Amino acid sequence: MLWTRSESEQPFPFEDVTILVVDECSLVGVANLEFLLSILINNAKLERIIFLGDILQLPSIEPGTVQLFF
Repeated sequence: MLWTRSESEQPFPFEDVTILVVDECSLVGVANLEFLLSILINNAKLERIIFLGDILQLPSIEPGTVQLFF
């Protein structure tokens, strides 16, 4: 995949990403998380996603909040 930055196209800079760590995941809006994951799943070598957060953390200011229950 080519990545457009400024006026030139460059190789996708995150194509070798295998692990994604999302810290403070309760602050991440659903739309942003979906955008990030779709790009990495389709263009990187993503094998594992680790979500970190605090259940007492403030919610996202954007619509939707990533909530994980284990």
